[in-house]
Amino acid sequence: MGCILIPAFSHKQFADIIRKNEPNFIVGVPTLFEALANTKLKSDDLKSVTAVICGGDALNQTLRDKVNEFLKAHGSSAKIRVGYGLTEGSGAVCLSPENTFADGIIGVPLPDMDFKIIKNDTFKELPVGEEGEICISGPLVMMGYLGDDAETAQAIRLHDDGKLWLHTGDIGYLGEDGLIYFAQRLKRIIISSGYNIYPTHLESIINSHEAVLTSTVIGIDHHYKGQVPKAFIVLKPGYKPGKRLEREIRELLERNVPIYALPAAYEFRDKLPTTKIGKVAFRELEKEEKSKK
Repeated sequence: MGCILIPAFSHKQFADIIRKNEPNFIVGVPTLFEALANTKLKSDDLKSVTAVICGGDALNQTLRDKVNEFLKAHGSSAKIRVGYGLTEGSGAVCLSPENTFADGIIGVPLPDMDFKIIKNDTFKELPVGEEGEICISGPLVMMGYLGDDAETAQAIRLHDDGKLWLHTGDIGYLGEDGLIYFAQRLKRIIISSGYNIYPTHLESIINSHEAVLTSTVIGIDHHYKGQVPKAFIVLKPGYKPGKRLEREIRELLERNVPIYALPAAYEFRDKLPTTKIGKVAFRELEKEEKSKK
């Protein structure tokens, strides 16, 4: 058994690696699977693949269906699943069940891992369906940050149940179905005139438009409201940006979110900046906006 790491992703390299190594598992972020679904492979090149897991960022329904169709068309019976994890949890700590998908689902904890949802800035556990901070406990949780006791004390806290819990900084909730749902990274919440706006929710709506390949929403400074959302949008091949398309996306949002959550601006781009592991680098977009002042 081995692990194949790809430091710098390319379509051709990816195809060659798959053919040469015949991997059983493919694990990556959404941008990798977008690239996979556009890679030229033979009809049986993925016959060895038995599990496909996406993490690191939200997986939308459109991409999920596209990847599943690609897997089937190239010899694999696997269907993409969603994992959740973080560095402080030694990687993945939660995984969605097979054949189960809905916006936000991250599934059930891995063996020996415990989850709970607490009210922000408290240790109070919240009931089913109510959003709060995701906390995890178990053998996968780190011992601490090396040489930083103060930061460790903020991240890992002793609760009333006598157990140490890692406060993830992520917002989620426990569903009626017993599955855990991810809502938003706490640090990405946009606060506009006192209202909490969740970029991930806006992105999922924008991405549902037939012309949209992907999108990212960030908060930009506003003289009165503090911050307002701005949407950066990448279109699918064959679609061109314009006022009409912008209006369609705006009207789609208007039907699904309160007026205070609507983006104040839209910008179409050929591509979005990404980190070294392929996640959208929304911090780079925030820096760009600040530099315009």
